[in-house]
Amino acid sequence: MDKITPEIICEIYDESGVTGYLVIDSIINNNCWGGIRTVPDLTIDELIQNARTMTMKYGFLGLPVGGAKAGVIINGEDQEKRKNVFRRFGKKIAPLLKNKIYLPGIDLGTTLDDLKELERGAGVNLRLNKWKDVSHIYTSWTIYAAAEETLKITGIRNGKVAIEGFGKVGSEVAKIFSENGFTVVGVSNKLGAIYKEEGLDIDTLIRIKDRYKDGMIFKYPDTAKIENHELYYLPVDILVFCGRSFVAETLAIEKIKAKIICVGVNAPLTERFEEALFEKGQICLPDFVSNSGGVLGSLMRHYMSDNKIEEIFKSDYSKKVRRLLSRSQETRTLPGKVARIMVEERIKFMKQESRKIGLSRFLKPLVPEFFKRPFAKRYFTKMMDS
Repeated sequence: MDKITPEIICEIYDESGVTGYLVIDSIINNNCWGGIRTVPDLTIDELIQNARTMTMKYGFLGLPVGGAKAGVIINGEDQEKRKNVFRRFGKKIAPLLKNKIYLPGIDLGTTLDDLKELERGAGVNLRLNKWKDVSHIYTSWTIYAAAEETLKITGIRNGKVAIEGFGKVGSEVAKIFSENGFTVVGVSNKLGAIYKEEGLDIDTLIRIKDRYKDGMIFKYPDTAKIENHELYYLPVDILVFCGRSFVAETLAIEKIKAKIICVGVNAPLTERFEEALFEKGQICLPDFVSNSGGVLGSLMRHYMSDNKIEEIFKSDYSKKVRRLLSRSQETRTLPGKVARIMVEERIKFMKQESRKIGLSRFLKPLVPEFFKRPFAKRYFTKMMDS
């Protein structure tokens, strides 16, 4: 991992030792946003990289806030222990929550109920009554929109898709590709992977997943059970990463056959990995571009309907990706490198001029939401055009 220096790293302790971390990569407009993940094998490096990805994501979107990421270490299924851990975590980071410097969200392994316990522990009102766990749906929208723009370059139509990580995001990604005429032939989770050359019935697969969770791979009929690493090397047109971070370290690039690589999770690949794919003629948009729909849609839903959000994604977001790919082609430069240069310039501007950016004033909590709604589409369209 390239050297990253966050602005703040908090280690959260209790009598048993370290129970979690909060990493603040950047503070812009006196704010930073980022979800809290809950995994037993959490690492600080994972959070540092993910917090930087959040900064880059907001920079790509033109959203004047900084990036952060938190994580809680929980082993086992004891629900009372889980509640207590989140309450203690909330108490420890309460000053950052009360002063609205850090805004948490749902991330890998975390639920809305967990955030409610965090809220209780911190003694703050995060207005969770207005929250819905729908960010994975918005994430799938930008993954597909980014893929669609990339497909225009390759000329692929209705190709085959493999999805690593069939969780909330992965299942939505499968659904949207399937609905648009693509054939999803392989999916994986932590217990293994399945492959069917003729294609999987996604509605059936989701029903089985809802009932058996990760055990779905043993219940779906008439498929080949394969090892997790085999999924990356399937003969597909599109490979989508929706699992954990840092998987690039375990992959053999020369074996990857997909012409387009989509990223639905933060930090699964390195820039060097993207460069190696690019040299082979394969196109990969970075995580902060393709999966940015989760944060954007979750914010926009407070001010407009899903139909209007989808309209902005299909027009303004797609136009932004199109400009990026066009610049990459014109300069024969890795799309990720072009995107990083664009974003770093935007972040520098936002840090210097955040108070002058119209959207910064739009985001201020003192202005009632009902007053903002008539102007929301104009503001977000302008933001996406930045």
